[in-house]
Amino acid sequence: AWRRRSSPSSRPSCTACTTPPASGVRSRAAWIGTSQHNQSTPPIHAAPVTNPRHTRCERNYAVSYYVAEFFNCFSNLAIVAAGLLGLRNALRHGYPRRVLVLYTAITVIGLGSAAFHGTLTHEGQQGDETPMVWGIIIWCWCLVFFDPAREEAWPALARATAYAGSIFAAIFAVVHYRLAQFEFFLAVFTSICTVCVLLIIRMYRRCEHPGARRLMNGYLLSLAVGLVVWIADQKLCDRLHALPTGNPQFHAWWHVAMSYNLYLSAVFYTHQRLALQSGKQPILVGSFLPYVEPPRYHLRRK
Repeated sequence: AWRRRSSPSSRPSCTACTTPPASGVRSRAAWIGTSQHNQSTPPIHAAPVTNPRHTRCERNYAVSYYVAEFFNCFSNLAIVAAGLLGLRNALRHGYPRRVLVLYTAITVIGLGSAAFHGTLTHEGQQGDETPMVWGIIIWCWCLVFFDPAREEAWPALARATAYAGSIFAAIFAVVHYRLAQFEFFLAVFTSICTVCVLLIIRMYRRCEHPGARRLMNGYLLSLAVGLVVWIADQKLCDRLHALPTGNPQFHAWWHVAMSYNLYLSAVFYTHQRLALQSGKQPILVGSFLPYVEPPRYHLRRK
């Protein structure tokens, strides 16, 4: 109904769609809501788009009056489901506490991303990007100290780095809330993520269990697929909207690919951690959504 009420005279001209205003976060955000491929006009009662970053191909409020990016929002249910499934397995089988924290971080990341894509507000941006940085800090610490022997040899270092990571995460949250700069988030996140990739490759080289190595193959494949669809959504938006089937919503598929990627990486880490703790190979149960069944031993929960 709100589309039929809009008149051609009220729609932005071509110049308005291609030229951003000189200043003002809210005015610039309003311009972004009508620029490029984002031509859907939100209804009157929709939440204002107060986030100045929009680089995804899905049009705003094209499906629902109440959800800014419908597919990008609800595709995060896959990430939430991956985190909850991991939490269920961790509680059932008595995984170390750090694994519980990992799966909790995955769940929060999915919820935060849904909040951002559903609202496109400044607060939603913080709910998306800040948990991602917190999660990658936790993941990096777990990878650095995944070997119990190293952690027992350097207990003070393990505690100090945990405290330092917590302080950095808190500082990032405050600074990012004030600056709201996507480039700042991207620089921090990609730097830590690069370290994590190098660390997990080192774990992969040390792994001799064929099932665990298959987990890593799935991890790398899902990461590659996710990056391809993410880049395509960024760079090929005109062509995607021109397809006979319409926009395939590649950013939403990026969320699905990353949900599987995050789940497999946590399962692989759990397998390797328990193997080093017990001196025995844990059992991998399942194929598509595997989980680790620990050896029958007194598991040290730390």
